[in-house]
Amino acid sequence: MPSFDTMPEPLEAHRNGERRPDMAIFQAEIASLIAERKPEMTEAERPLDIGMKDLLRVNPQELTEDDAKMWEMVRDNPSLVTPEEFLKYVENTDASSNSSRIAFRAALGNELMMHWAKNSIKKHS
Repeated sequence: MPSFDTMPEPLEAHRNGERRPDMAIFQAEIASLIAERKPEMTEAERPLDIGMKDLLRVNPQELTEDDAKMWEMVRDNPSLVTPEEFLKYVENTDASSNSSRIAFRAALGNELMMHWAKNSIKKHS
């Protein structure tokens, strides 16, 4: 995973709308993650990333550039995603009424919540 020092430039480019994600690469990456979590697998067989179970309800072809941008930020450096920024993304996905986007947002939200909780625990330890 890239370090904090290496991520701000691409992240800021996303935030400022200067960089557009490659949708084919993004959709292939998400399709690969979904394939690793086949519905017929038992919980014991699936990868141990509980937050990503919502991916099973996602059709990567229905995701948008906004989803790709948030994915790259969460995947590459979740520490730089603020709760306020994620809330704007949540509002955007909810307004879309696109069930794949909403399920994808749930998976990202679970990942971020785990990240934020771990950071909070570390601060208070």
